[in-house]
Amino acid sequence: MGIEQRMADVDKAPIRAVFLTYVDKENAVLLLPDSAVVGEPAERHEIYVNTDGTVAGVGTFLRSTYPGVVESACHYFDPDGHSVAVSWTMKWAKSQCTDSIAIETRYIYFHPIGESIMEYATLTDQHGQVIDHTKCMFPDIERHFDAYYHRDMFLLMKHISLE
Repeated sequence: MGIEQRMADVDKAPIRAVFLTYVDKENAVLLLPDSAVVGEPAERHEIYVNTDGTVAGVGTFLRSTYPGVVESACHYFDPDGHSVAVSWTMKWAKSQCTDSIAIETRYIYFHPIGESIMEYATLTDQHGQVIDHTKCMFPDIERHFDAYYHRDMFLLMKHISLE
């Protein structure tokens, strides 16, 4: 199975659990179904699962301190838990290069295990039309592009316990 097919499968996988991380707490907090979010979490992690219940991927949604900016990332894992790809997406208004939302997505693909084979970025509007990056006003924010080579390392570093 190719990397892009694996990514498409993970994007359609069911969510097993949602965890919230807070600046003032070490461990991620499980968000129970039908419960309200308490406080202002720094990140929300959606755990996507394979048909056998193992973790297929993790979608991370960051709380932006910059108005009009939405950031997310997704780690895609093979059945053994090794990362096959990571994507980082930033959506923002007032880009001055489109009448809609500007969407920048960066990708990194891994193969063999732990080795980067390709990195690229796309810039589109909300309708999927390619945007000229030289005409865009990008938000002046600090961005992080963390990539973990295995799901266990991701869960450990984000202090997420599935047990």
